[in-house]
Amino acid sequence: MSHQYHAAAHDFAAIREICERHGFCLVKGVLNRDDLNGLLAGMRAASRVRQNSSDLLGLPELRQIYFDPRLLAIARALLGPQLVYDGESNVNFEETIGANTLNPYSRLHCDAKGMPGDITRMWRSPTDATYRAYRFGIYFQDYRHASGALKVIVGSHRGDPAGYEEAQIFTGGMESHAIGRHRIECPAVRYPLYNLPSEPGDVVVWNLRTFHSAGAKLFADNPSVAVHPKVEDDISAEAPALFAPPPGPRNALFFDYAAPCEEIDLYIKWRAWPVSSDMSGRLAKRSDDPATLRLAADNGVIMRHDGLIVALAVTLASSNGPNPIQKLTAAEYDQMTQRLHGLLRTHAEFSPHFRMFDRERFEKAANRNAAVASAVNGIVAALSVNPSAA
Repeated sequence: MSHQYHAAAHDFAAIREICERHGFCLVKGVLNRDDLNGLLAGMRAASRVRQNSSDLLGLPELRQIYFDPRLLAIARALLGPQLVYDGESNVNFEETIGANTLNPYSRLHCDAKGMPGDITRMWRSPTDATYRAYRFGIYFQDYRHASGALKVIVGSHRGDPAGYEEAQIFTGGMESHAIGRHRIECPAVRYPLYNLPSEPGDVVVWNLRTFHSAGAKLFADNPSVAVHPKVEDDISAEAPALFAPPPGPRNALFFDYAAPCEEIDLYIKWRAWPVSSDMSGRLAKRSDDPATLRLAADNGVIMRHDGLIVALAVTLASSNGPNPIQKLTAAEYDQMTQRLHGLLRTHAEFSPHFRMFDRERFEKAANRNAAVASAVNGIVAALSVNPSAA
């Protein structure tokens, strides 16, 4: 491919080199029109059940995409043969332009959190190693000349993460850009920004330590110019016609591949621990159903269900208290206990930090109910001291 940030679907060496150097890659032509039509039909069917689901692998209409050999090959080129699903995925679908398109999360941020001494701290490697997880994005619109693309800070997967945050990224000076017949002056930034010009069939890949934002605004007369989201907003408030409109609804699929290692273990736990999150939403996840587990086993993917485990444990622990998260019948309590027991039996952690429960006590318990009770007590106790559980 001619562009320094782009690679062909089967050029795994280039994909890996671009991701290692820049923190992201636009992989061209991975999916065909039939693939996209099938995925859109699945998204439409799934949306009738629940809009904007965060449980891709629990949706029979869509979960196969995660195990597509073309995507697994790219993930393994980046991460090695053993892959982990960290529980993070999202389905955005709208029939017409709505909230997904008009109100994207446009703040530049990165998702990689969790350090051995503080699970809420942004991850940073003392050796400047690459974070071992990537997010894949499949967009169904053409963003080469339209607003709505992914924006990234080039190279922000390395170094001190604080340097890419808003308080540090602006230089205090100004930069000039040619937009059609005019030039605009706007606050300068220390690191290059890039709006990924994806088109249907491409897969956008970025490291979880790469700073990024959604819904980039493209200048109609010069779509190659990328500015900070705050600058976009300021210009748009005064001259909205300078920007190209979105090409249609922002329909997209997002999901992570990771390697089994310390930083991923910490990231998964950081995502899972907060008990203030939507417990009913977590309990509704179905990524542990037998069909999904078979797909994962057949394709050599380790499944982590920490968020669901926490939700089940907290729900069971509160069931006999004055403020139950969910009122359970005896049959529902038994069913939930059985589900949690199955998840705990196969649960594998990749670091000794912030252990969820005592594995030895769990395995030595006299029966299933006793094993689950010991694990629930351990999880609740861990939550009570974990800084992200407030």
